[in-house]
Amino acid sequence: STANGNPSWYLTIPNRYYQMVGQKPPQVARADRKEFLYPITGDYFQNNPKEESSSGAGHAIYTARRFPEEWWNRRAFICEPPMHLVATPRHQNVGDTFQTTRFENNLYASADAWSAPVAAEVGPDGAVWIADWYNPICNHNPFRTHHKLGPGNAHLNDDRDRKHGRIYRVYPKGSKDDPFPGLATVEQCIRALNHPNLFWKLTAQRQLITLADRKAGPRLHEALRREELSWAVHAMVSHALQELKEERYFELRPADVAALNRGSPGGYSADDPQQHPLVRKASVLRLMNHLPADPSLGARLAKALATDPTIQRYRQLAEAFRLAILHHPEGFVRHLIENNLDPDNPSLKR
Repeated sequence: STANGNPSWYLTIPNRYYQMVGQKPPQVARADRKEFLYPITGDYFQNNPKEESSSGAGHAIYTARRFPEEWWNRRAFICEPPMHLVATPRHQNVGDTFQTTRFENNLYASADAWSAPVAAEVGPDGAVWIADWYNPICNHNPFRTHHKLGPGNAHLNDDRDRKHGRIYRVYPKGSKDDPFPGLATVEQCIRALNHPNLFWKLTAQRQLITLADRKAGPRLHEALRREELSWAVHAMVSHALQELKEERYFELRPADVAALNRGSPGGYSADDPQQHPLVRKASVLRLMNHLPADPSLGARLAKALATDPTIQRYRQLAEAFRLAILHHPEGFVRHLIENNLDPDNPSLKR
């Protein structure tokens, strides 16, 4: 939860993959390690834990390009209303996991006892928009015997404010607003898929579905062949959503797959140790999508586990292999028997 000093968590493997094999999903993974926060005033009230995140609110990533490059997809915005601040820890990929560290960095910190930021996200202009609840009572009900309590043991206080709030825009001095791309036509939406601000990329995807233009499909396939990989990915997703809206099963054409594999010799492979562990994990899980049990895939998974010791170095990658094996068990077991592989081999156990 956000009330235990750990505000940064991430989903390692979507729940549906566990449900496919009749298992209960585990607890989501923790990215942070209980760090202190650094307000600029001592005029604040917290319940437990003290000096850490007791009311962590929001967890957005900076996904535009208006801020310096060191912020791009690397800084998170986590609010702590009682301390009147917005921390900006560094969020980074480590192997097949993520880590959020250095909570001493603040984008916003106030000495006003009423300031209570509850959300900070990237806006359409590339700036960070902060919603300040502006309320001195923003934590759990205080445990004080002399306080008056209302329905549900709510702390009664004349200072509670349900009518006012503040919104701040934060951006580098002298920087310009991100351009408005215009999303009235299919052509404009496809161009916006390459906008530097993720806000507009996602808005363009949604607008392409809203326009429901049958001519958009071929144009999206053309966008998939462009040089920018990010552009190709958003074009692929937009086309997939159009297909799903029309209740047709979406399949990437060979040319589309080739476009997404640019810069990756041989494409993305589940059993290629040279691939990034997150890419490998996604490739392994893909073997479970819309596919019936396949002995050949089970054998391929067994061979990868027996010959590649790097898999066990990454916990989530190994977990993806385990789930895929449960989905394709016959080929896995047959490969072990036919090749006289020891099932107690550490590489095959988890």
